[in-house]
Amino acid sequence: YRRYFVNNNGNMLSECEIREILKDCDVIAHTSKQNNSKWTMYEELKHCCKAGDLNKIYCHFLCAIKFLHPELFSKIDDMMKLKWHWQLNMCICKKEIFVEYCKFAFEISDIFLSVYNIKNYPLRSAGYIYEILIWGLFLETHNYRVLDMPVKVI
Repeated sequence: YRRYFVNNNGNMLSECEIREILKDCDVIAHTSKQNNSKWTMYEELKHCCKAGDLNKIYCHFLCAIKFLHPELFSKIDDMMKLKWHWQLNMCICKKEIFVEYCKFAFEISDIFLSVYNIKNYPLRSAGYIYEILIWGLFLETHNYRVLDMPVKVI
């Protein structure tokens, strides 16, 4: 899990490059667009989780989102049909944006965990949903300027 954002030369972004990039955008993140996936977001999740687990976990996440953010609920269906997603839980942004995301994500998590017994399912299953759905939902519904940057794995 050692990854980092890279510049056009394939080198790790320097602090100077990051500061320059953040003058024109709010968030640096990474998508799966470069992979040319044939799978939708939902199919990607099915690949990462056992199908039965996914349906139960996904249903609980949807209920939590609908309860907390009914105005965002209709966007989820469209997002799940996309053939790309925000990937790897990586971002560089201002502290205020990150704090806003944490509030958004943990608010959903609190409701989710109040009805979902995490001990009965693989722990990573919920993590995949967070990575693929919650971060993307946050970015797609808050009008931030996001720059999709390539990453390199060590």
